[in-house]
This record gives sequence, C-alpha cells and structure tokens, in this order.
Amino acid sequence: MSESGLGPEVKQIIAANLATMDHVEVLLLLHKAAPRSLSGDDLARETQRPLNLVMRALADLTGGGLVSRTAGPVGVESFSYDPRSEALRSAVEEVADVYVPFSFSAHIDGRRFACSCGAASALRDSSSTTSFSSST
Repeated sequence: MSESGLGPEVKQIIAANLATMDHVEVLLLLHKAAPRSLSGDDLARETQRPLNLVMRALADLTGGGLVSRTAGPVGVESFSYDPRSEALRSAVEEVADVYVPFSFSAHIDGRRFACSCGAASALRDSSSTTSFSSST
C-alpha cells in the first residue's frame, strides 16, 4: 500500500472510473444509500452539484459497472450502487474508508469565499479539485 493508503489495484480502478470529484461524490453517496436507489435529482440535491454533471457521472459509473439504472414510475430513472465485480466493490470500500470531504467559508474584505473540496490528493496522488465561489 502507498502513502495515500490505497493499493495499486485500487488506484487503477479509480483512474479508470472516477474521472472527477463529481464521480466520487455520486458514487459514494449511492454506496452510503445502498440498497436504496436514488434519482438524478436526488443525487444533484444531496451532492449540491448541477444535474447535468451528476447525470454525466452516472452515465460513466453505469458504463464502468459500478452503478445500475432502473426505470421508475412515470419514466423517472433511479440509480443504485451495484458493482459488477468483487474487485470493484472492494475498491469502492477502500475509497469510502479514506475519503474525507470538507468545506470552508471565509469573509475577506467584505466578500464571502467558499470552498468545497474532496480528498482528491489522497485518491490520485495529485492536487485536489477545488471549486471557489465568491459573493458579496
């Protein structure tokens, strides 16, 4: 295991399936909610991400064999955590164990700055993806 706490096989699965922090957040929310299914709208609301980004992540996660899609009432799709192999299931468990989301906000010169960051450096051994927004 490396300094990040993740083995090489897990890092390979992450690189192949978790392109963005949106992917990580959506996957881990479904993992936590299992065995329940959630709609794209539910996931967007819970992750505070735009629906189009959540749906893109869901398409990738479904294609990667981590999530299954089910048609719900009135044509609403729902998604559930459903890894197609034990290797994928084990990798997600390891990611869930080391992932620590955090956020902060500060007021500087009368402006509010907010940051919502995931533990991308722990997952990819690179700098984390950070989004900043400011408002007065």
